[in-house]
Amino acid sequence: MPDSIAPKKIAYLTWGAASQITSFQDYARHLDDMIHLRTLETHDLSRYAAVVVPDGMDSAGIRRYAAQLNDYVRSGGFLVVFHCKNLHEWIDVVDLTWRPVDTKDWLWWTRAQPTLEIRQPEPKHPLSDVIPLADMSWHWFGVFDHHPAAQSALNLDDDSGSLLLDFRKLPGGGRLMVSTLDPHVHNGERFMPACRRFLQAV
Repeated sequence: MPDSIAPKKIAYLTWGAASQITSFQDYARHLDDMIHLRTLETHDLSRYAAVVVPDGMDSAGIRRYAAQLNDYVRSGGFLVVFHCKNLHEWIDVVDLTWRPVDTKDWLWWTRAQPTLEIRQPEPKHPLSDVIPLADMSWHWFGVFDHHPAAQSALNLDDDSGSLLLDFRKLPGGGRLMVSTLDPHVHNGERFMPACRRFLQAV
């Protein structure tokens, strides 16, 4: 590789939440730059192979940068967004429909035979090769309707909605992955071991 061509990096956004910063520090070997949301407009996102928006983000704050993030995907970037309130309202590179469907039993893990109403659908997404269902199993914040341009990696058990959609072949070569899971907050607060295993696998 010529010296003048540096490999692209992975950016991780934060609005300063302690759990986000802790999660970045935990997995810094897989990430490159942590960018504070308030400085996002000063960064050229085309420098990055991927941009990660962790859960727990200030939803009103990130909405101000919607055009920049959507343009990044349209220009061939890979945007990964975890649970962010009203995400479906500012992502416009695809049409997302979100519904407020949550787990039926928040104490499912305390039951003698714990069950959670989610499954990895067939054909399985490549993520399922490295993340078993147990490591995707905690609560979630609503579901997305299925989309013809996306593959779901995690469904409700009746397949009526998705907790993780992957749009791999968007116009312009971009990619978008969206999820209603919140691993970064729980990992940063050292609560819910499945979230840590999820991030370790990713």
